[in-house]
Amino acid sequence: MSFVIKNANYLCSVWKKEDFPDLRSIISHNDLPIIAVIGRSNSGKSSFINTILERKNLAYTSSSPGKTRSLNFYNVDDKFIFVDFPGYGYKGAASPLSKDWNELANHFFYQYEGRKYILFLIDCRRKVDQLDLQLLDFLKLQMVPILYILTKIDKVPKTKISGVKSQFVETFSCDKSSVIPYSSLTKQGKEDVISYLKKII
Repeated sequence: MSFVIKNANYLCSVWKKEDFPDLRSIISHNDLPIIAVIGRSNSGKSSFINTILERKNLAYTSSSPGKTRSLNFYNVDDKFIFVDFPGYGYKGAASPLSKDWNELANHFFYQYEGRKYILFLIDCRRKVDQLDLQLLDFLKLQMVPILYILTKIDKVPKTKISGVKSQFVETFSCDKSSVIPYSSLTKQGKEDVISYLKKII
């Protein structure tokens, strides 16, 4: 299956559970996958979305970490929905498992029936801490497939990428194929992510 994106459009922002859209009224295909993009502030979520969807400024890239406080929905060719979750882990950013963040996340996972997926982004240069692990425990309870994206891999010497990936595989206790080193700058890993998306749409 080819992967040519013709239309990628911002749908809406959700600040509270009452704002969640009825996607059936927006998209004719009821079984389209909904893909949550989750990660720390400054993990490169916006740049990731823009490079994968080949749109320069679809997702707003801010110089101020933690600026995104809402869930932002994007419709991609009526084939799948990207949902950009608020970043976490930066002073002033939404904290995962806080009341507000938890309410949005819980409502998201229970609001939409059918196929949901998670792309969990983490800066490959930093160590996973307790906050990350608590969030991952919550996400794994949702019984939703998770693909781990190691962002900013261009900052790591090529000779060390394999070792970095192995460390995260061990930390996440996941299959090696579920971890993709990625760079929005060099596009390394983009084809691997696209191959994953092809399989689920």
